[in-house]
Amino acid sequence: MRLRARKMERALSFAVIAILPACGALLDLPDPTLDSGVGASGDSGFYPDGAPIGDGSGGGDGSQGGDGSQGDGTTGDGSPAFDSGLSCGAMKCLVGGVSNPGPLANDGTYVYAINGADEIVRFNPQTDTTAQSLVTSSATLQQLFVSGSNFFFTGQGGATGNVTGCPTTGCNAGNRKDYATGGHAFYGVVADSVNLYYGVNGTGSDKGFYACNISTGACGGSAFLAFSAPRHMRIDATAGRLFWDDNANLGVYECNVGSCSAADDTGQFINNIAVGATDTYWVDSSSVHHHARGSTTGDVTIANGDVKNVAVVVDADAVYWLDQGDGHNGSVKKCLIGVDCTNASTPPIPLAGSIDDAQDLTLMGNYVFASSATMGVYAIAK
Repeated sequence: MRLRARKMERALSFAVIAILPACGALLDLPDPTLDSGVGASGDSGFYPDGAPIGDGSGGGDGSQGGDGSQGDGTTGDGSPAFDSGLSCGAMKCLVGGVSNPGPLANDGTYVYAINGADEIVRFNPQTDTTAQSLVTSSATLQQLFVSGSNFFFTGQGGATGNVTGCPTTGCNAGNRKDYATGGHAFYGVVADSVNLYYGVNGTGSDKGFYACNISTGACGGSAFLAFSAPRHMRIDATAGRLFWDDNANLGVYECNVGSCSAADDTGQFINNIAVGATDTYWVDSSSVHHHARGSTTGDVTIANGDVKNVAVVVDADAVYWLDQGDGHNGSVKKCLIGVDCTNASTPPIPLAGSIDDAQDLTLMGNYVFASSATMGVYAIAK
């Protein structure tokens, strides 16, 4: 459920904008603020969007899935990914050509974004001053996932709806693969090294989860699990576990891929989810919660008092979330793993504020990347 700002003029969308010192000046908006007391966390390796790295064995955003992936869902080589600084510095607009970003992903080198309703772009924050357009679509794009040398996305729009995969270098008629098309309510998508998995919202016979072989394009003829409203999907490819939130059935769910029977129901309306090495995390509008993976009890609230949380990611050290606020004063906060941030003596740590029309987060290196539908993509030191 993304609050989308009106799309900026297409010309700006493709303009080559050198390092931008103040995005707010372009739109007469206040510049986002960076908390002066927060610095990089000194991580020894990168943690793409919620990879479960606590013991070094988890999956790169494979396990935090939808907002991006570290290859096929396994950990990287542990080498520092972003220790030499960024092209714009922390809390700056990173590149031109990204005028209306929403969902984010990364592969450890590039940040990927759904830009507006119909384009996917990527950029290297260390070197690029303008983003590379990878694909445009006639469908309204919903979710994005990066796995190995491919990226996958879903789109909705009557007969133009699709589940598609392309090489991360760019998409064209000769190399794109449409795994599913037609008038379905496609939403979430994740992948491991062999299959991609996507969800169809609805109450008809097509509702639920489907699996497709990435190489051959072959998909099962029917859903391997019927579920009415699967939304954000995450995967721990190493453990073979699929995670999702469902606001028709009110909960956070998980099961083994391929032999799926739904487990767990929080009874809450969920805005987004993340998966760590041992716990699943989720946000509703005002709070951040978690419970042990595989558990059906023991839900714990670790932070509250927010206005409209829209995204959450996790690494080995902390949980990070994006509060959209009233639409013009979004903020990024974190809570260290194992800390009760509902306690007045250990409140959430503010990382950035004044983000207009905040949309999504992804983690890479020592930075949290945040998208603003009116102001671009920012890097925020952990």
